[in-house]
Amino acid sequence: MSMPNPTDPQPTDPAPTDPRAWKAPESQADLDRIVESRLAREREKYKGYDELKAKAEKWDQLEDEKKTPSEKAIEEARATASGETAAKYDQRIASSEVKAVAATLGFLDPADALTVLGSDIPKKDDDIDTDELKKRVEKLAQDKPYLVKEPSRTPRTRPQPRPGEKQQDTTGKPGTGKAAAALRQLGANRRSN
Repeated sequence: MSMPNPTDPQPTDPAPTDPRAWKAPESQADLDRIVESRLAREREKYKGYDELKAKAEKWDQLEDEKKTPSEKAIEEARATASGETAAKYDQRIASSEVKAVAATLGFLDPADALTVLGSDIPKKDDDIDTDELKKRVEKLAQDKPYLVKEPSRTPRTRPQPRPGEKQQDTTGKPGTGKAAAALRQLGANRRSN
């Protein structure tokens, strides 16, 4: 065996983060002490936050006071315009969505769905709730079926002839039907007379 080198670091007590060294608190007082020490460390991190927040608010107030009335008016106009623009485009998106769903469901005029539903735009997390719009259009189609096209019906077909019956020629070529045969007969009778 080799001799330990005196310059090598000597093992110490296990670190508190070592899972083998962790020991559950034995009493409520021990747990309270542990939690309180952790809270104190966190409070120390954010010690000057309230003071910093107050300074930032004061700075914003001073910057606001420095602005001329025209700068304030410009900022207010920009905020108003951006809100109006967002509302305008939300309305356009909602109307396009309603028209698309209405066309898919077979409305005679998809714009009718938009007119009947009105301008109330359902929102979800500051976005247009397209699922809710779709539900509203589907409900409108059920409540007012006269706005929707009737489902297309299959065209009537001619009955098939029974076995042994003479089948009519339905190829659609000129001169092959009963009327054409009757005209040929009439022409032949006139020529012979």
